[in-house]
Amino acid sequence: MQDVKLFLLVYIVFICTSCNRYNDRDFRLNDNKGGYTVEFQSSKNKERDSLVVKGNVYDQDSKKPLAATFINFYCEKVQTDATGFYQFKIHLNLDVEYFFRAISIGYKTVNTEIIPLIKSDTLIIDFYLDKDETPIFHCN
Repeated sequence: MQDVKLFLLVYIVFICTSCNRYNDRDFRLNDNKGGYTVEFQSSKNKERDSLVVKGNVYDQDSKKPLAATFINFYCEKVQTDATGFYQFKIHLNLDVEYFFRAISIGYKTVNTEIIPLIKSDTLIIDFYLDKDETPIFHCN
């Protein structure tokens, strides 16, 4: 009986870990069913005072890219292209707390938690947005 329980436990863990749909990055849930992943990429040059922030925005259910999504960072904003990709450069200040927001019409907004930045070349944030079923009213 113990062998069967152990086998089932190993099998369930294997299935759960092999079905990772977020490219082996830590998926962080948002309070509205969407989420995001974060990854830093570094090179040997640690003296940089700027950081490239880039990534993609996807539909949470279909995993299709979302064009025309705004990525906000403080008062700055960029828009994703037709493939859901965005990229911008920020001045790196390790004393400032950074968070990012993805906003797209027809989808729920996803906010990151505060991301402690490190001296690296690139910060990759992929957003996964859940559809917003709230009707949009047009008043005349």
